[in-house]
This record gives sequence, structure tokens and C-alpha cells, in this order.
Amino acid sequence: DRRTVFRLASVSKIIAASAAAKLQEQGDLDIDAPVQSMLPWLEGRWAPISARQLAAHVSGMPHYQPIDDGRGGVHYGSVRQAVGLIRDRDLLSPPGTRYQYSSWGYTLLSAVIEARAGVSFLDYVAREVTPGLAIGADATDGSNPDVSRAYEFADGRVRRAAPHDYSYTWAGGGLAATPEALAQFGGRVLAGKVVAPSTLAWMLQPTTLADG
Repeated sequence: DRRTVFRLASVSKIIAASAAAKLQEQGDLDIDAPVQSMLPWLEGRWAPISARQLAAHVSGMPHYQPIDDGRGGVHYGSVRQAVGLIRDRDLLSPPGTRYQYSSWGYTLLSAVIEARAGVSFLDYVAREVTPGLAIGADATDGSNPDVSRAYEFADGRVRRAAPHDYSYTWAGGGLAATPEALAQFGGRVLAGKVVAPSTLAWMLQPTTLADG
């Protein structure tokens, strides 16, 4: 029914990108500055990466890898803890040189959002991007009867999927919403109620690589 909550999976990225754009619009985020300058605890293993590159999947960050197969079995109390899963990995390409879809890139983007907003990623989204809407973190404990149940195919049969904790990437795939709330969010974006129309037009411009 209208109260049923579904996991948004990678549609979460649109909401996270809107949060970054909101901070840019407010003057609180330089979208082209190295994220390392905003995250002093992030060691200098990588070449400078910008929030723009993270949002557009041209940062060189990897997507999920075989080492991540058990990623949904642990709860991370902060985005910084989640970034700890990837901070020692190599980039797949120099930032800005190649498109490579990456949910881990959005985990790092959410850390930037937290640093510039001064509150947790989930709190900033709830306050500035989706206020009053039934959009939030995907439920992992099964206590909410309105949350849809996930199933999977195994050995030719359908079975309930095991619980999965998405705290490693709220921004990349861990948000949930009712369909009504998601439609209302889209309506607000198009009406200029989340970011200004000029900001939305800027968000929709194709990103160019370093070679043009």
C-alpha cells in the first residue's frame, strides 16, 4: 500500500548528489577542491579527487570487488568508518580520465557532505534535501512492518534474502522510501524546492574528462 517502504538501491545516489549540490549552492562546498583537503584524516594515498568527479563516476574509485562480498554483515557507526573499507585500495585510473561506475565513490562523497555540513549524512539529507518525506536509511532489523521484504533465487527456488546492512554506503545504495515520497521528492526537485533551477540545470550538464 502507500506506506510500503522500498530500498532505493542506486537511486540513493541522486539524493546524495542533490545533497552535494545543495552544499555547493549554499557556498559550503567547493565541488572542484580535492576532497583530501576536507577530510584531514584521509591519508594521501590517492591523487587529488574532487566531489564533482565522485558524483560523476570519473574519480577512478573502484566499485564493489570480491573482497566486499560480506559487506552487508557489519554495521558501521559512521561514514568515516565505512571509508576505512576502501582507503587502502588503488584507484582504477587517474581521477578525471575515465568513467568507472562506483558506489564506493559515493561513500566517499557522503563523507565530504558530512564534513562540510557539520552533521551526519543522513541528518543533512533529512533536514535539507528530503524534509518531511518518508525517505531515510534502509531498515535492517526487520522491526518495521511497512518495509518490503527482499527475496532471491537460490538453487532454482525463491527464498527470503538474508538481512543486509547498508551502512557502508547510505549514499551509494542504502536509502529507502515509499513510492509516494520518492515521487514527491522528484516533484520538489523539478519545482526548484530542493535546489534552485539554475543549480539543477548545472547538475544536468555532462561532465568532461581531463582531455576534454
